[in-house]
Amino acid sequence: MTEFTILAAMSYDRYVAICYPLQYHTVMSQKVCKLIIFTWLYPLIAFLMFFIPTLCLRFCQRIIENFYCVNYLLVRLSCTDTSLFNIVGIVFVGLYTMPQIIMIFYTY
Repeated sequence: MTEFTILAAMSYDRYVAICYPLQYHTVMSQKVCKLIIFTWLYPLIAFLMFFIPTLCLRFCQRIIENFYCVNYLLVRLSCTDTSLFNIVGIVFVGLYTMPQIIMIFYTY
């Protein structure tokens, strides 16, 4: 999730450098701190939007099939019906990635 955020910040940086080369230092000196905070907070909020509902589920099994833990593997271990959870997850992915993709396409 972090890759899109960093790519969007880098594309904005390149956009300002190419389109406004004489004002680049002035524009970016004001926005560098905001971009760094954005690249940290946006993925953190998106992660919490996925992880907090997962914590509310009741689990039937305790063994994850892989060495790494992916949120969907935890959802599959749940005893309850997760169809609503899957739909909400797809909507969150769309809402998370679309602004970044629009920003990347606009600046390139």
